Amino acid sequence: MMKTEIIPAVLSHTRHEALDRIKLVSKVGKTLQVDICDGHFVPNTTLLPRDLVDIKTKTAFEFHLMVLYPEHHLHDIAHIPQSKTVIFHIESMPDAKHVERFIRHARFHKLKVGIALKPETPALKIKPFLKLVDQVTVMTVHPGFMGAQFIDQTNKIKQIRKWNKKIAIEVDGGIHHGTLAICHKAGANKFVVGSALTAKDLKKTFKLLLKELK
Repeated sequence: MMKTEIIPAVLSHTRHEALDRIKLVSKVGKTLQVDICDGHFVPNTTLLPRDLVDIKTKTAFEFHLMVLYPEHHLHDIAHIPQSKTVIFHIESMPDAKHVERFIRHARFHKLKVGIALKPETPALKIKPFLKLVDQVTVMTVHPGFMGAQFIDQTNKIKQIRKWNKKIAIEVDGGIHHGTLAICHKAGANKFVVGSALTAKDLKKTFKLLLKELK
């Protein structure tokens, strides 16, 4: 049985915002997803990995690189002790050679690797790389902002799970009470939660989401 996990999201424009968010959601999440946006791949900008190099926390990080050149950030991510996973977008890569080079580079830094795809990208785009990565991140919103409306990707999740029974499938975007259960039933086992986890009723909301996984 696949291990299930709810992963709070951190999408911040400044280091100060990030520290506040990390302090808050670390109360419930063992792993946090730090979103990195460059204003080109997605129409939003955030802090960069280098802004977190000296951060003090025991919580593990996975970095979701919504950027045109994800390889440019690997060195900084590798020097953050909390870094465990780096996620790149298939749409940011010009060809298979670039994908394989990025994966090798991340492995050299002892990082786990995830491959992400936007809602409009067919699952076939990532099929050739499923045996090379640790997880797939299926975007259930158009990436770049918290609070966007959920886009049903259950058919895509089912297809990926059919191809690979063991790979972790993560869903990211619009995940809250109701949508989490839909994605879990389709075969996802990791769930990135952003705007649904706020300071108000944080632990209560987290517990309710955990119940949907049972």
